Amino acid sequence: MLRLEFRRRHTETCRFRRLEAPSDREITLDAAKSVTRVRLERGDWQAEIEDPTLVKIELAIEDFMGDVRDKGAEDSTLDKYTTLMDQLQAFSDDKGITYIQHFGQDEMKQFRRDWEDENAV
Repeated sequence: MLRLEFRRRHTETCRFRRLEAPSDREITLDAAKSVTRVRLERGDWQAEIEDPTLVKIELAIEDFMGDVRDKGAEDSTLDKYTTLMDQLQAFSDDKGITYIQHFGQDEMKQFRRDWEDENAV
């Protein structure tokens, strides 16, 4: 696999400073090509590119609820899970958490502490 490294050659105020990458992130040639293609299509060399490995919380919830339905859960179970997932989405929105990968142990503990119904589970 070919690895592409970016090194800073220009200062913050330099008009030629174009591209920088976090030093802790490995960027492959395919990823760099993909970013370049999107930025050229948009006509904006600073356009934000979503990481395709990240899963939005709302999609994770939809997948989970679909799985629960497919397994034949009772209506009462579906209602309980729907309430819980609505609370999870609201909590995530309030905290500005978009991706399930950014919802860590600390966030889960806070989410549980914020429940109004202590006997919910």
